[in-house]
Amino acid sequence: MPTGALRQLMQRKAAQLNLPLGALTNKSPYHSGKDQEDTEAMALFRAGAQIILGRGDRALFWHDCWLPGGLSVPEAAPALASFARLSSITVGQALANNRWVRDIRGGLSAPALAQYLRLWDMVAATSLAPGQQDAVIWCL
Repeated sequence: MPTGALRQLMQRKAAQLNLPLGALTNKSPYHSGKDQEDTEAMALFRAGAQIILGRGDRALFWHDCWLPGGLSVPEAAPALASFARLSSITVGQALANNRWVRDIRGGLSAPALAQYLRLWDMVAATSLAPGQQDAVIWCL
């Protein structure tokens, strides 16, 4: 069970979950960006939380940790992410007609192409649950 400051951080971040899950990333307009504390807080939050997809209408495709293993797309495919316009589309929007592919720009390098193919397989294997909201569970 988390103690002290970590428990307070988790409670504070959990209270923010009425915002889109992407509000918890430093790419979000809700992120203050004022100091290192926000970045460290987000790293702790991501280490202790896992996103469980429901409808895919709250988790952000490019920013949130929704992939298997609790990874974000930039963590799973950093070379590919360097070619992507990291938009704020949700996972549900991105999966519809493979819209996420439209965010990729330029000629891909060999590593980015390999990561694209792996990500394609992960996305193709993703199933949404239309009757359920996206959720965050604590892993600590």
